[in-house]
Amino acid sequence: MSRLLKKAHLPRWLRRSWLQRTSQYASLLASSCLPAGTAPPCIWTFLNSLLYRVFFNTLLGGAVLACVLGPAAQAVALTARDMVGREITLSHPPKRIVSLVPSVTETLFALGADPLLVGVTNHCDFPPQAKQKPKIGGMVNPSLEGILSARPDLVFASTEGNRDSTIEQLTSLGIPPYVVSPKTFPGVLESIARIGQLTGREEAAHNLMANLNRRAERVVEATRGSARPRVL
Repeated sequence: MSRLLKKAHLPRWLRRSWLQRTSQYASLLASSCLPAGTAPPCIWTFLNSLLYRVFFNTLLGGAVLACVLGPAAQAVALTARDMVGREITLSHPPKRIVSLVPSVTETLFALGADPLLVGVTNHCDFPPQAKQKPKIGGMVNPSLEGILSARPDLVFASTEGNRDSTIEQLTSLGIPPYVVSPKTFPGVLESIARIGQLTGREEAAHNLMANLNRRAERVVEATRGSARPRVL
C-alpha cells in the first residue's frame, strides 16, 4: 500500500498519516467483525489485512475522484447575467459565437476572440476581416436558419437594433442570447469587460478598457475650458 501511495506522488507526511489512520480504522472494523480471542490469530490477521485493503482503496479512490472530477464539475457550468438582467447558463465556455451587434463584433476582434465568431450581420464590416465571416442577415431581421446552421453556443444581441421577438425565438430554440445595452461611455467599458469574461479574454479586455480611458482623458484635457457645442 505504501508503494501505491508513493506512485501517487503524495508527500511523505501525508502518506504516513494516511497509512496510520487507515490501519487504525481497518483494525476497528476487523475487531467489530471478529473480536480478538474468538478465532486463531492467523484468521484475525487475514481479516484485518483484507479490510485494510478495502478501506484503503475506498479512501484513495474517493480522493482521486474528488481531485479529478471536482474541478471538472466546477468548470462545466457557466452562469452569467446580461446587461438587462437576464440570466443565461452555458454548459461550457462558448466556442462558437454569433454576433448580431456590429460593436460587439468589433470588440471580439479587438480582444482576439474573433476565431470564436461563426456568424455576423451584414452590418458588421469593421475591422475589414469581419467581412470574411459568415453572414446571417441584418440586425432587425437575422436569419434564424442561418443562426441555427452556425451551431452557436452563444449569440450576442443588443437592445438597440435587435427585436425582442428575435431574442425570444433564440431562447425558445435553446440558443442562449446575451444582451448588451451600453448607453454611456462607462456602459461601453462594462460591455467590454463582460465580453472579455465570457470569452476568457479578461486581460485583453482590461488592456482595451485602459486604452479607451486614456483616449477619453486626452479628449477631456484637450477640450478643457472650451464651450460645449449644442447638438440638438
